[in-house]
Amino acid sequence: MDFPNYFADAEASFSSADYIIYGIPYEQTSSFRHGADKAPTHIRQASWNFETYNIRTKTDVQDINIHDYGDLPVKQLSPNDMKSSVKTFVSKLQMEKKFGILFLHQKQSLASLQFQLKLD
Repeated sequence: MDFPNYFADAEASFSSADYIIYGIPYEQTSSFRHGADKAPTHIRQASWNFETYNIRTKTDVQDINIHDYGDLPVKQLSPNDMKSSVKTFVSKLQMEKKFGILFLHQKQSLASLQFQLKLD
């Protein structure tokens, strides 16, 4: 079954959104099992099976202004260039006062990525 290539119900424009979903489909540093670059797409596909309303939190995703920016074009970049590209994008989100929601594979540690982005 084909799914749209964006997170379900993340249909706000970039300018009107409070939350920006983006993927980092990066595989260049994998040394054992490959597939990290496919994770953002698979997360987006799985989102089409979610209910929009959460009974526990009494929140409907459709009431939240979310934009799916898509994947950052980092697949073929060196690790340093990938970090630079992500830093540039995150800086843009901060300047626009947007909250970024990052999609990456479980092999990639968010804490590790944040630490690496602070280096330089």
